[in-house]
Amino acid sequence: MPGSAPLRDAGSPDARPDDRVAIVTGLRRIVKALETYSRAVQREFGLTGPQLWAVKVLARGQLTAGELAQALAVHQSSVSVLVERLERRGLVRRTRDPDDRRVVHVALTARGAALGARAGAGAGAPDARAPYDGCRRAD
Repeated sequence: MPGSAPLRDAGSPDARPDDRVAIVTGLRRIVKALETYSRAVQREFGLTGPQLWAVKVLARGQLTAGELAQALAVHQSSVSVLVERLERRGLVRRTRDPDDRRVVHVALTARGAALGARAGAGAGAPDARAPYDGCRRAD
């Protein structure tokens, strides 16, 4: 922001206490926004934020479990648990690659595709922005 002093590295010896306060305040706002968003997704779709994100990614087409993990920026073991939960809900199906049994393909079921279409482009569309409206830089 014009006229604002730049924040210093919070770990540096010359960091001011108010720099640390600004960083912590910003992080708290982010966490609160994520919690608010997650509650809205749970209420509207009955899924966690990461589960809905996976459905939306898979709406573009089938992926391997590794590709889905990469798209979601999570470890493959985390995606395995997430896919298992979505499969139990009838939203995705897993199939083994016939040429390499180690590879698992993940695709939406008709029910998952319908939910993905209902979710639209913005994981809760106008509501997706609502938690972030109150987040402003702490001065």
